[in-house]
Amino acid sequence: MSEEIEASVLPSSEEDRMQIQKVIREISNCKTRIEGENDYIKDALADLSKQFKIPKASLVKLANTYHKRNIAEERAKSEEVFNLYDTIFKTS
Repeated sequence: MSEEIEASVLPSSEEDRMQIQKVIREISNCKTRIEGENDYIKDALADLSKQFKIPKASLVKLANTYHKRNIAEERAKSEEVFNLYDTIFKTS
């Protein structure tokens, strides 16, 4: 056993072990659902990219921005980069 486990209190009752097993199974089930959703997202973005000839990276960014509802923040980030570029390369 690792030091970390030895230092903790291991469950001694069957009831406690069963409770831990139940939660671990629920976590595993959640992870399985998440994997399925991630597969759907990947396939959906690939399909959109192919159908509309939009780069997948752009669609990923679009979906993430829409989900987070942070378009103003993303615009500000882009503007910061453009301002820095203009300053460094004297393009304005």
